[in-house]
Amino acid sequence: MNANDLEGAEEIVKQHISDSAVCDEDNDVIFAAAVRLYQKNGNKEMEKKMDNAREEYDKKLGAYLMGLGDEFEFGDEEEFVDDELPFN
Repeated sequence: MNANDLEGAEEIVKQHISDSAVCDEDNDVIFAAAVRLYQKNGNKEMEKKMDNAREEYDKKLGAYLMGLGDEFEFGDEEEFVDDELPFN
């Protein structure tokens, strides 16, 4: 697939993002790629849908990470393990 193969790119996006998919740590890169794809092919509706999903994930992630500030000080000896984010 070359860089201008929009149909091929859209097929890949559809394989990885279903209508009911939620943007999370496992697929946020695919959502970002989908936003760029839909910008390029002019599909404003899907571009907005994918961008809104990414923004919602970013808000939840930001809130989660801000809450960690109380538990972990910068340079703390404890190791942060990112197995699963609690809001997914």
